[in-house]
Amino acid sequence: MEESFEVFRRNITRLRKEKGLKQKELAAKVGIGGKHMSDIVNNRSNPSPEVQKKISEILDVDWSDLFLERSEIRSTAGESVRSSDIFLGIPFMSTPTIGEDNEPIIDINTQSHFAYSKEWLNAIGCPDDMVVYRVQDEAMAPTIPENSIILIDRSQNKPIKFKVFVVWHNGKMLIRRCIPAGSGVAFATDNNPQDIIKNKDCTVIGRVLNMSQSDL
Repeated sequence: MEESFEVFRRNITRLRKEKGLKQKELAAKVGIGGKHMSDIVNNRSNPSPEVQKKISEILDVDWSDLFLERSEIRSTAGESVRSSDIFLGIPFMSTPTIGEDNEPIIDINTQSHFAYSKEWLNAIGCPDDMVVYRVQDEAMAPTIPENSIILIDRSQNKPIKFKVFVVWHNGKMLIRRCIPAGSGVAFATDNNPQDIIKNKDCTVIGRVLNMSQSDL
């Protein structure tokens, strides 16, 4: 994923210059501070999906094309290649609400997506039930800090030792690592493995496959 963001940064700089915009002018049009834009183009921060889309609108390009090398936008025959042939947009999951029997009610926002390389998704098996989520108070710092964007495979709802999962416990969604506990497993944070949630006391929402840093 970092390679995709490297391409994204290069394209921002190239397209900004082609439009005759200074970096601080682009930042102002996008609605972010000059330092934030500097952090984005200098690989100190990855922009949120909202900022990515705003940048693409200002630069008059398709959002997904910002992640393409110039040579990838056209095929060898000179015909246009759709960005959807290279990237797959994964929908965002909203923070679950509490339903009957304290179980989570999960809402998927099909109007908002985060783009992942199809080649990378195929390499990990391209699960059928993937969502992305912006981490809030569920963070598991320092492994997964607040405001990260995580890719969740909801089809993997069976605990696997030492993997990171999103779980539902006492009406809250939490990010925890699956650890051995006696003859079974439990879930705990990386910085406090003694703070354990027993497997029988929570519902596994899905396994975390990927984490990207993101700033609003």
